[in-house]
Amino acid sequence: MEAKDIKEYIFKNNKLEDILEELGMHHIKWHNGDEYITCGMPDGDNPSSTTVYNDSFLGVIAYTRDIKDAYGISDIISLVTFIKQCFFTESINWLCDLCGLDYYGETPIVDKSINFREMLNGFINAKKNILEDKLKPINENILKSYLDWNNTEFLKDNVSYETQTEFRFRNRCIFS
Repeated sequence: MEAKDIKEYIFKNNKLEDILEELGMHHIKWHNGDEYITCGMPDGDNPSSTTVYNDSFLGVIAYTRDIKDAYGISDIISLVTFIKQCFFTESINWLCDLCGLDYYGETPIVDKSINFREMLNGFINAKKNILEDKLKPINENILKSYLDWNNTEFLKDNVSYETQTEFRFRNRCIFS
């Protein structure tokens, strides 16, 4: 997901105040018909040291800190990077998580109430049960009738005839 898409999502879905609260900003106050917010840095005592504009760019002016990134941009992502002391990509990922967005795509996560641990355990248990039920050794005599020792298909996959003969069909299993 691109930075401009995340910022646009934050703006259109009124997530700015939630983000500032989550960052630990204090004295969050809207001004001029929700045009911008003033607030204080988490570790600062000035209640209006930072201004965040409520538009699709989400520009930030931090009067007491230099939060501009390497390109001279000062926006909500720069603010997250400064406060969290992390890299740009980590800031993007943090914002995506907070907003319920997919970091690798553009679709919002619909339901965050799903218990992913229970779902994952269900998948693991189902896989174990399937493997235990389906996996069983096959008699070598049956296998010999399907495949001769010097199989050219294995040779095409760079398994030499010597290797095929050496390992024969020991410990072979297939799904029934």
